[in-house]
Amino acid sequence: EFKALNKLWNQESHWNPKAYNTTPEDGWHAGGIPQILGLSTRLPAPMQIDRGLEYIHHRYGRPSVAWAHHRTHGWY
Repeated sequence: EFKALNKLWNQESHWNPKAYNTTPEDGWHAGGIPQILGLSTRLPAPMQIDRGLEYIHHRYGRPSVAWAHHRTHGWY
Protein backbone atom coordinates (compact mmCIF):
# COMPACT_ATOMS: atom_id res chain seq x y z
CA GLU A 1 0.00 0.00 0.00
CA PHE A 2 2.90 2.39 0.58
CA LYS A 3 3.87 2.18 -3.10
CA ALA A 4 0.40 3.40 -4.06
CA LEU A 5 0.44 6.12 -1.40
CA ASN A 6 3.87 7.27 -2.55
CA LYS A 7 2.71 7.50 -6.17
CA LEU A 8 -0.45 9.34 -5.15
CA TRP A 9 1.19 11.95 -2.96
CA ASN A 10 4.15 12.36 -5.33
CA GLN A 11 1.59 13.20 -8.00
CA GLU A 12 -0.37 15.53 -5.74
CA SER A 13 2.35 17.46 -3.88
CA HIS A 14 5.74 15.73 -4.22
CA TRP A 15 5.36 15.25 -0.43
CA ASN A 16 5.73 19.01 0.04
CA PRO A 17 3.86 20.14 3.19
CA LYS A 18 3.73 23.70 1.78
CA ALA A 19 2.08 22.65 -1.52
CA TYR A 20 -1.06 24.66 -2.18
CA ASN A 21 -3.52 24.41 -5.05
CA THR A 22 -4.59 27.91 -6.00
CA THR A 23 -7.56 26.73 -8.06
CA PRO A 24 -10.58 26.46 -5.74
CA GLU A 25 -12.90 23.46 -5.86
CA ASP A 26 -16.36 24.30 -4.49
CA GLY A 27 -14.83 27.41 -2.93
CA TRP A 28 -12.06 25.51 -1.11
CA HIS A 29 -8.36 25.26 -1.86
CA ALA A 30 -6.41 22.00 -1.46
CA GLY A 31 -3.29 22.06 0.63
CA GLY A 32 -0.46 20.12 2.15
CA ILE A 33 1.02 16.74 1.38
CA PRO A 34 -2.31 14.99 0.70
CA GLN A 35 -3.84 18.05 -1.06
CA ILE A 36 -7.06 17.86 0.97
CA LEU A 37 -9.61 20.61 0.48
CA GLY A 38 -9.36 23.13 3.30
CA LEU A 39 -6.18 21.65 4.79
CA SER A 40 -3.83 24.36 6.04
CA THR A 41 -0.22 24.22 4.94
CA ARG A 42 0.62 25.54 8.43
CA LEU A 43 -0.30 22.17 9.91
CA PRO A 44 2.87 20.18 10.70
CA ALA A 45 3.77 17.56 8.08
CA PRO A 46 3.12 14.55 10.39
CA MET A 47 -0.38 15.84 11.07
CA GLN A 48 -0.97 16.40 7.35
CA ILE A 49 0.00 12.78 6.74
CA ASP A 50 -2.34 11.59 9.50
CA ARG A 51 -5.23 13.62 8.07
CA GLY A 52 -4.49 12.32 4.58
CA LEU A 53 -4.44 8.72 5.75
CA GLU A 54 -7.71 9.25 7.63
CA TYR A 55 -9.29 10.70 4.49
CA ILE A 56 -8.10 7.81 2.33
CA HIS A 57 -9.30 5.24 4.88
CA HIS A 58 -12.71 6.93 5.19
CA ARG A 59 -13.32 7.45 1.48
CA TYR A 60 -11.44 4.60 -0.24
CA GLY A 61 -10.35 2.12 2.41
CA ARG A 62 -6.82 1.73 1.05
CA PRO A 63 -4.24 3.89 -0.74
CA SER A 64 -4.25 1.56 -3.75
CA VAL A 65 -7.96 2.24 -4.30
CA ALA A 66 -7.38 6.00 -3.95
CA TRP A 67 -4.49 5.78 -6.44
CA ALA A 68 -6.65 3.84 -8.92
CA HIS A 69 -9.36 6.50 -8.62
CA HIS A 70 -6.79 9.25 -9.16
CA ARG A 71 -5.42 7.55 -12.27
CA THR A 72 -8.94 7.34 -13.71
CA HIS A 73 -10.32 10.73 -12.67
CA GLY A 74 -7.28 12.92 -12.01
CA TRP A 75 -8.27 13.50 -8.38
CA TYR A 76 -9.05 11.50 -5.26
